[in-house]
Amino acid sequence: MTDVREQPKHESAPAEAAGGAQRWSAALTPSSVAASVLGLLATAMIIQYASVFAGFPTPLGEFPLPLPAIWSFCGILALVLLVRWATRVELLKTPELLFVLYVLMIGAPLMTQGFWHRIVAITATIPRGADWEKIDAYSDKLWPRGPNLMAGGFGSGGPIELKGGGVQRVRVSGAQPGVPYMVTVRVRAAEMAADARYFVRAVGAEGRRVELASGAAAGRVTPVQPEGYLRIGAYGRTLPVGAEGTFDLEVGVEGSGRVTFADPMIYSVAALEGIYKGRPVVRESALATLTPEARALAVVKPDNMWSWRGVVFVVTGYVPWRDWLVPLLAWGLLVLCIHMGVLGINLLMQRQWIDAERFPLPLARIPELLTQRDVGAWLRPRANWTLWCGALVGLGFVLLKALHARDPSVMDPSLSLELRSVVGNPAFERMLDGVRFELIILVLALCFFMELNVLLSIVIGYWLFRLQHLLGQTQGWHGIPRFPFEPEQQLGAFAAYALVVLYLARRHLAMVGRTLFGGAGGDASTRGGVVLIGLSGVGMLVWAWWVGQGYLGMMVLFVVLLMIGLVASRLRTECGTPWTYLTPAYPATALILLGSISVFGPGPVLFAFIASFFMGPPPFLANAGASLEFAELSRRQGVRAWHAPAGVMLAVVGGLVIGGWVFLSNSYALGGDSLRYNWAYDSKAFYLVPFNAQLAASGGAGPSTQSEWIACGASAAATGAVAVARQFFAGFWFHPIGLILGSTYFAGAVWASALVACVVRALVLWTGGAAAVRGKLYPAAAGELMWLVAVGYFRAQGMTILGS
Repeated sequence: MTDVREQPKHESAPAEAAGGAQRWSAALTPSSVAASVLGLLATAMIIQYASVFAGFPTPLGEFPLPLPAIWSFCGILALVLLVRWATRVELLKTPELLFVLYVLMIGAPLMTQGFWHRIVAITATIPRGADWEKIDAYSDKLWPRGPNLMAGGFGSGGPIELKGGGVQRVRVSGAQPGVPYMVTVRVRAAEMAADARYFVRAVGAEGRRVELASGAAAGRVTPVQPEGYLRIGAYGRTLPVGAEGTFDLEVGVEGSGRVTFADPMIYSVAALEGIYKGRPVVRESALATLTPEARALAVVKPDNMWSWRGVVFVVTGYVPWRDWLVPLLAWGLLVLCIHMGVLGINLLMQRQWIDAERFPLPLARIPELLTQRDVGAWLRPRANWTLWCGALVGLGFVLLKALHARDPSVMDPSLSLELRSVVGNPAFERMLDGVRFELIILVLALCFFMELNVLLSIVIGYWLFRLQHLLGQTQGWHGIPRFPFEPEQQLGAFAAYALVVLYLARRHLAMVGRTLFGGAGGDASTRGGVVLIGLSGVGMLVWAWWVGQGYLGMMVLFVVLLMIGLVASRLRTECGTPWTYLTPAYPATALILLGSISVFGPGPVLFAFIASFFMGPPPFLANAGASLEFAELSRRQGVRAWHAPAGVMLAVVGGLVIGGWVFLSNSYALGGDSLRYNWAYDSKAFYLVPFNAQLAASGGAGPSTQSEWIACGASAAATGAVAVARQFFAGFWFHPIGLILGSTYFAGAVWASALVACVVRALVLWTGGAAAVRGKLYPAAAGELMWLVAVGYFRAQGMTILGS
């Protein structure tokens, strides 16, 4: 079932000049960095307009080759070709173009679901939802807020105990009128009468009282509150602030009882609420006419925009950066550590996978095509007629989609069929629930670059997973909560394959150990990979200390994420991955299986669930293999070994900073509640439901059952067995990718396109052989991609939105 593929010829070192000196190409130059920054800005603006402002249904920035990144690069490439044609001047050479392209492709996922389109919603869920049960396990460094105005506690700094009729006031300074605040206090009640209650109030200078919270419930011992406290409070309330920014926080007890008050917190949440409601803009000359309340929330626009203050106004982009500084550092350092570790793994495994195992890098063919020296040669119709046939197919699809958008009576070329509506047998109801035969033209084009056995393995692997629902329905297993345990199956498959991959590379890893510090056969990239892995591990420990999370839990999560990155990189390098959303949905599952809250504490487990929201199925690690492609294509161009890693780090920092600047500026300017794409803003309390179950379980051990371990172990055993069989039996064509990804979102979106691509590729291989696949099918697929990428997929998805 495996088709013959052309083995690439790799150059391990650049050519030697006269005298034996090596000629190294430059990829990291001032020109390439400037072009990358401009390209990242254009990419972020396209993603923001298309996905958030206009609300296009297609996830443009979430493909393995992110379309906005490719569009931005095509604009840069067109400028380079125009200048070359007009002046014979090379603005960017081939290695520099490669550098720019991969910086854009690696940075783009962080601008969308890989970070920014999820981080605001998940980090705001606990404070905005007034989820006081979790707030003490949630580090305040992870979400934007002002300083704690009650950092000194109740005068003495410790708890205070009040009896029936007792009242305590504490003067609070530094507050602003009209600004929303979060006020919360821990209470522990005892001996409360039936009509007794405790309360928390804000008292203004003129005696105006605002009741913030009250109750009569006694505290209880929980993993989050081991001393038996109960946290109460209010979110988003304005306080009766006096002229000097002061008010009194009043706590007390009405009726008979005894209450201990501790750990008061008063945070300004204007930075968080501004994302949802927007911030009003006021001219500097009109500022004096505003009330103190309106002035505190307004963004001041200088009267003279051609001044330094005008430049600052444009650069800051409505964003209260002071409140965002700590969260950006916290999340940014975490993301940087994880990407650094995955990059180190790729550099460590590069020689093994490319030189020893000869993996073909299927998705790298498009970047190679876009960055070759004579980039216009492949557009000549006489030389590449199949490419233009593919382009015509893409053009026909785009035109039909555009016409259908204007007139629904015109045929919609998209094929999407719900199988449950076709198969009426109720015995298959659960197996076919949510299953669609859906062709995605971009995914189909990328599938043509994948081998037959991989495509067929994806299809079979998906249906093997769906068969579990049929077995569950016939055997009554659906009565078991959470059957068939998708997160556990995904984690087990990834872990087993990671162990197999490391075992197969044991000789390479042993050689790395022997030559790590300059021994015979040492390699700069390999040593650099080991250094990056070490630095990322140390950085993770420092990060855990600074944020206040437990070392053990954070290091377990870190290792799990590196394991996921290893497998994702391997799959992209060996097989090609035409869709993202291929990583485990809940990396936090690892902490639950290993003991959950009772072993790691509530803080690390809660953080693992929050981080899983964007580090799980979205394209955070799905494009991990892009950095290996970048390093390998750079090596073939004779680029210095450190240029590609530097480009990856530039992409990560640029994706976070530039993507954040565009996303946050737009949110604060317009208000997220008014934008079409509400997913990036609305509450994600549902994602924390598994943590709630862990918290509610006796002793904090969580409701993990033997069934979950069985699902994880069975998936690991099956994946390991298939991977081993593939190594020992030459005719064993089934690839482990089918079992690894069969239960993920990836397989559900890809299986139909993979099946069609498998049939088409088999026919081409049968009629014309491997040469026809390389010489005809690949150009046709590239032509299909060329039209969709270069001409604007926007029209295919939203003509009426674009007003054309």
